[in-house]
Amino acid sequence: MVESFTITTEDLTFFQQINALSHSMLGAGAFISLPESHWRLNICIPAQPVFSQQPYNVRVLWGFAIFPWSKGNYVKKPMLECSGGEIMTEVLRHLDIVPELLIRRTITIPRVMPRMSSILLARSSRDRPEIIPQNTCNIGLIGKFVDVPRYSCADMSYGVRTAQMVVSQLMGADIQREER
Repeated sequence: MVESFTITTEDLTFFQQINALSHSMLGAGAFISLPESHWRLNICIPAQPVFSQQPYNVRVLWGFAIFPWSKGNYVKKPMLECSGGEIMTEVLRHLDIVPELLIRRTITIPRVMPRMSSILLARSSRDRPEIIPQNTCNIGLIGKFVDVPRYSCADMSYGVRTAQMVVSQLMGADIQREER
C-alpha cells in the first residue's frame, strides 16, 4: 500500500527552497527521496503550472510514502492516521524547514492508494492471465495486470505493448515494435 499527498502552496519562497534542495533546474521537474524517513517519503516537484487554470502565485507538489503504516520520525504516529498538516510537518522537519511559518499558506491532502503498488508485488508465474487466454479465439486482455514474459510492468509502455500484441495476434497482423 502506498499513501500519496498533494501539497498546494502560495509560499513561493518555500517552493524555491524545496526546488533548490532537488539540485534540479527550475521548471525541469524534480524528485527528492528522503531515505532516512521511517515513512520512506518521496517528493515530486513537477514543472509549473500543473493545471491549466492554476493561479500564477500557486505551486503544486506531489509526494508519496512507501511505508505509511510506520511511525513518523517527528510526528510519532503512522502516516495513515495523520492529517495533511501533520504530513506536511513531517516533510518540513526532514527538510530542515520550520513548519510553523508555512502551514497556514499550504494545503496538504493525503490519499491512501491500496492498489498503487500491486503491480510490484511478488507473484508466481500463473498469477496473471495471458494476453490471449488459452482456449479462446476472440478475446484479448490488455494492461498492467496481464502477463508478458520478459517485460517489466512498471511503466506506461507495458499497457501499450499488451494492446499492440493483442491486436497483432487477433488480427493476424505483424506489428513490429521498436525496442529501446
